[in-house]
Amino acid sequence: MQSRKINNYLLALLITLWLVVTTLAPAYASPEEVKREETLIADICGGRAPAPYDCWNPFIPGNKRDTGFHELCMEPLFFVNLHTGEYVPWLAEKYEYSPDYKVLKVYLRRGIKWNDGHPFTADDIVFTYKMLLKYAPKLFYSASVKKWVEDVRKLDNYTFEIVLKEPNPRFHLMQSAFPVCRIWGGMPIVPKHIWEGVDPLKFKNYPPVGTGPYKVVKASETAFVWERRDDWWATEIFHIRPAPKRIIFTAYGPPETKAMKMAVHELDTVFMFLPSVFLSLKAKNPYVGSWFKGPPYAWTDPCPRHLYLNLAKYPYNITEVRKAISLAINRTEIVVVALENGTRPTWGPFPYYGGLKPYFD
Repeated sequence: MQSRKINNYLLALLITLWLVVTTLAPAYASPEEVKREETLIADICGGRAPAPYDCWNPFIPGNKRDTGFHELCMEPLFFVNLHTGEYVPWLAEKYEYSPDYKVLKVYLRRGIKWNDGHPFTADDIVFTYKMLLKYAPKLFYSASVKKWVEDVRKLDNYTFEIVLKEPNPRFHLMQSAFPVCRIWGGMPIVPKHIWEGVDPLKFKNYPPVGTGPYKVVKASETAFVWERRDDWWATEIFHIRPAPKRIIFTAYGPPETKAMKMAVHELDTVFMFLPSVFLSLKAKNPYVGSWFKGPPYAWTDPCPRHLYLNLAKYPYNITEVRKAISLAINRTEIVVVALENGTRPTWGPFPYYGGLKPYFD
């Protein structure tokens, strides 16, 4: 991606990839013989996809979105760049609150189309919210939507407003009830003309219809093949286009297998390598690169490793006990010994991104 806007669009994908690797030698033969230099092969961060592979319904259990669905097909209204703190308009152009923060009005960008050619309008927004309200709490996101949203109204084809049950000046940041992407996903909007009349509890949504720059052409347990849309709305509006003609999300198994595939140019990006594996791989393949030249090499993961405690069970329901456990943990030693300096210690559930600096201070 060449423009700043498209860089913001790809941030959600880039921050989940621990290493970014450039490969130059042709090796992978795709079904339609797309050239290797026009193909990006990406690691599936969550591993193999369980059957059924044709379940792309983001509202029911069993769906798997880290195979390109989240990264390449679905798009939010806004992005949050955690590194800078910037709130980036995407499918929408702007938003505004009523003085009492109980009504959020959103202005959609004109000219956006779903990948089947239908226009993206406020009808799709209203339909999605009404569906979630109707089926709450059975669908993902529906419980949060039910908790916060009183009504959603279309003002015109490109303007809608959300009436909240109580004031919330941060509703536009709530991924669980609003189409904004901070780290991963955000409440998806689905096309009314596809979902109207189907049972959302059973609908598989395959092949998925989204507004993103790629369409899926093949799916299996270990490989998901996506082809670039040359009619992508952002190409027409912003005159930008992703470079790969084809993107393949694949699961090769353990890190050692991934390293072998990357050494022979059969994998371009990888999720979660320890530095020792990375350095060994780099010795075999000089084209392999990382985000940083030295430790931690990879981009700092937005979801740091942490210890989960059951707050409903004694003695972990006692605040002082949890604080004592926290103080007893040597975070630096864990990073150095267990993770080979492959990340950085952090104070809590968020890393030290620039956009969060005011809160750290």
